[in-house]
Amino acid sequence: MFRILIISLITFMIVIIVFLIFISFMNTSLEKFTNDDVNSNNFKITNGFQYDIDNITSAIKFTDNGFITFNKNIVCQVLIVGGGGGGARNDGSEGGGGGGGGAVGIGTINFIKDRQYTIIIGRGGNGANSHGNGANGVDTIIRGCDGGDIILRGGGGGGITTGLDGGSGGGGSGYGQDYFGGSIITSSIPLDTSNININVYGAIGGYGRNAGGGGGGGGGGGAGGKNGDGNIGTLIPNYPHSGNNGADGIKWIINNEYYGGGGGGASGCYGGCERDNNTKQSTGGLGGGGAGGNRKIPSNGLQNTGGGGGGSSYNPAGNGGSGIVIICYKYL
Repeated sequence: MFRILIISLITFMIVIIVFLIFISFMNTSLEKFTNDDVNSNNFKITNGFQYDIDNITSAIKFTDNGFITFNKNIVCQVLIVGGGGGGARNDGSEGGGGGGGGAVGIGTINFIKDRQYTIIIGRGGNGANSHGNGANGVDTIIRGCDGGDIILRGGGGGGITTGLDGGSGGGGSGYGQDYFGGSIITSSIPLDTSNININVYGAIGGYGRNAGGGGGGGGGGGAGGKNGDGNIGTLIPNYPHSGNNGADGIKWIINNEYYGGGGGGASGCYGGCERDNNTKQSTGGLGGGGAGGNRKIPSNGLQNTGGGGGGSSYNPAGNGGSGIVIICYKYL
């Protein structure tokens, strides 16, 4: 009897040991490097900084040029935004067009182990200091991807006639006739769907009416405001016409923030109005767009949003906001 008990105990212990070894083997074989378990030891960054978006989402943000290298393959959620366009200044009866928002790219990149990626952040375009168009925003670029660079276009500058083309188009401005807003310049996304899957957002600028308010800059969420959206009444002498609103940008659901908003167009006044005439000031779009000038000083686009600058009449126009890159390395 005692002998049977000893044999049973030994057999039970052997089964337990085999089971533990099996579980240990399974855990090891199933362990993978994913967005859920990566930590700061798994990458090296230059000029970027880590932060927690919330208690389950961690990210690396680049607001200036830098580098990133992962030590294992990883698929990350990314946000890439070009610089916003600058607003136009129109010293005639018309309001200058608002700057377009920088193109917004949202999706995923499969970062390759031990490969260095270069991040180039596009600055915002300058608003016009004297009568003239705003400058386009600068492209934001990620280099090192298979198939070529990822390039998100800077926003188009606002116009004193037709708005400039860009990631989103700048607003137009009437100058002897009605002028359309700028069109979209296509961003460059490598056709390597195994490693890159990014959707790009941008839209045309709004048009401005002769002697009326300037068109709003386009944004990631739609076209810029046009004649009729912000103008008041008909074009009669000495009657003020408010500028048109900039379009909203696109919201990134990971941090619930908007990016790539268009700048507002400036007010106009057919036949000439006092510079401080009480016109309604246009708004910039959600995502950093600057407000247009209502015969006063417009607003700049917000930095690190790709927002367009506000258009102006008789004052320096608003500058576009710089772009940004955010890479989520832990996301549930």
